Amino acid sequence: MSDSFDDGTGGTWRGFYVYAPGGRRHPMRLDLAFGAGSVTGGGSDDVGRFTIRGGFDPEGVRVWWHKHYVGAHSVWYEGVRDGAGSRVVYGGWSIGAAFSGGFRIWRGDGEVDAATTASEVEELAHELAGVQVR
Repeated sequence: MSDSFDDGTGGTWRGFYVYAPGGRRHPMRLDLAFGAGSVTGGGSDDVGRFTIRGGFDPEGVRVWWHKHYVGAHSVWYEGVRDGAGSRVVYGGWSIGAAFSGGFRIWRGDGEVDAATTASEVEELAHELAGVQVR
């Protein structure tokens, strides 16, 4: 498998976002397409339906996007692939300086992965906080 997101990792992704360590997981489902350094798509979660527009680095390690809720606000996401060729992405999200938290998504239609706790995702998000990919 290639190390790039251009390797066919598009399609259905599932996952969750959290607000705080130990906080409740908010499930989300995404339909993503990766190509030529861009990520596009959409999905839904407990807030509503959204669109995705963003990009990824040439090495296929870092990915970022705006999640725009239809008729409402946008959320900035940035994360990293969990190892070369992995179909798992984790990182952080923010709404300006007011709100932030962590997220984890994976390729496929499987249920939420219980191996990663909300506090682990939040810790990973804080590790990424200094990474600027915009």
